[in-house]
Amino acid sequence: MDLIVLAGGFGTRLQSVLNGLPKPLVDVNGQLFLKILFEKWIFEGFSNFVLSLHYGSDKIIEFVNEEKNNGILKNHSVKFMEEPKPLGTGGAISHVVTQLDLPDELYIANADTWLGGGYNKMFNNKSNVIGIVEVHNVARYGQLEINNDQLITSFNKKNAD
Repeated sequence: MDLIVLAGGFGTRLQSVLNGLPKPLVDVNGQLFLKILFEKWIFEGFSNFVLSLHYGSDKIIEFVNEEKNNGILKNHSVKFMEEPKPLGTGGAISHVVTQLDLPDELYIANADTWLGGGYNKMFNNKSNVIGIVEVHNVARYGQLEINNDQLITSFNKKNAD
């Protein structure tokens, strides 16, 4: 099962506290956030990872290679795809899919977002699926409109900061 991990963003809103680190490498209670995510993804059944990288790619590659050699990724496949320039979410996904020979089914996750569950619902669905999270205040995010059939009917972009 392939998981494309989007990890190329600049972390613009958090730069003042990241000290030059990419967001996925932020320390959360003594553990790097990306490691916490990998542990969750492996627990959920993922074994093949493709990291889409741009900003701070060298630091993320170094961390992942350490985990490949001596850590949680020892028995897992990891590939790196570096964006030649910032491509945004859709561009990053397109870049990975067109550059690699990936199977028809794949999953995509952000390397700076925690999702507690819901993977099984996506695995059991036989059509294209987007996992979404309900939040009470959407000002920092985009907002989806969904019809009674659980289909996305529109996407409203987040407010510019």
